[in-house]
Amino acid sequence: MKAKMYDIYEGDNFINTMNADEAAAFIDISIRSIYAAASGGYKLKRKYYIVPVYDECTTKSISKELCDEWDRVRSQILHKGRVNA
Repeated sequence: MKAKMYDIYEGDNFINTMNADEAAAFIDISIRSIYAAASGGYKLKRKYYIVPVYDECTTKSISKELCDEWDRVRSQILHKGRVNA
């Protein structure tokens, strides 16, 4: 199984794209915190945002375009427009 990738932002500045293990080591926190921040849209250590790079659609009855639009809007809502997802 391919590791899920995350974009790491420090404030509004893009840092890098990493998997959960790399991001946890970079920020010096637990992997669980990476998962929680990515799904909850909150800051880690008061400065890092974690944004999933691609959230695979599990429902086949919707189009890829709708799935991509949902991911974009969801990220904007979670991050209150602070991160260009």
